[in-house]
Amino acid sequence: MFYYIDEGTDYTVTYSANTKVGTVEVTITGTGSYTGEIKSSFDILPAKQQIQKLETRFKGFFIDWAQKGSATGYEIEYSTNADFKDSTVKKLTANKPDTLTISGLTAGNKYYVRVRSYTNVGEKVYYGAWSDSKNVTAAKYDITKSAISGISTKTYTGKNITQSVKVKYNGKTLKSGTDYTVSYSNNKKVGTATVKITGKGQYGGTVSKTFKINPAKQKIQKLTAKSKAFFIDWAQKGSATGYEVQYATNSKFTGAKKLDVANNKTDKMTISKLSANKKYYVKVRSYTLVKGTKYYGEWSAVKSVTTKK
Repeated sequence: MFYYIDEGTDYTVTYSANTKVGTVEVTITGTGSYTGEIKSSFDILPAKQQIQKLETRFKGFFIDWAQKGSATGYEIEYSTNADFKDSTVKKLTANKPDTLTISGLTAGNKYYVRVRSYTNVGEKVYYGAWSDSKNVTAAKYDITKSAISGISTKTYTGKNITQSVKVKYNGKTLKSGTDYTVSYSNNKKVGTATVKITGKGQYGGTVSKTFKINPAKQKIQKLTAKSKAFFIDWAQKGSATGYEVQYATNSKFTGAKKLDVANNKTDKMTISKLSANKKYYVKVRSYTLVKGTKYYGEWSAVKSVTTKK
């Protein structure tokens, strides 16, 4: 006859170090009507890995997997066989980085790829489960050798800025979505944005290009004459760090004077101590300071005003 006994009444269970990868000792100790103890153990293994990105490269591939804080390192296995027969294993002995580019493979061949984490505890190595395998075909052509055009300086709009990217390889115009993909970073705010062209299909590799996003063109909203002075009101730009106001007595702005308005909330001012009954040409532009670099918007359309006595 078998009897069911209750934890806490008839026995207690204690564990040693059961929150980390390694071997956990379990001790079951009798209490009440029961005496003695039983010892056992079990292993805590690293979590199953996950391939986050697998991209073709010229005669190779690029892999990005989930970084595991508990890992000592990783193993990347690849083969031309789905069952990983005759595979090659690349072992990384640090938990950073969590990306790898494999090169020197056969162009046009399909490769099956998987990755797993491992953790060293003392002299024992604990391996996590292999990730689900994915496959990629090693590219025949190197997109880094292509000619990239259609990238130019843009103006801030408050929305993500894109480019009309064109890619040619040995004179052949490649097709977006079929031969390559385009992605962007830092392409919404004023500053320097990056466009990344990643090969696809028969084309492998990546090419990154940068472009500037400048503040939007300024606009003079009001320009009125005053005694030996003029009043100017321009459009306030939320993306601006400040503004520059330039004025001269000739339309070519020869010998012009320039005022730096470092407060972006100041969008109007009176410029005085000028000559009476004199015609002045005026323009204004915004600028944005990003990591020590000034990005200038276009000058507004030029307007003129004649001062009063």
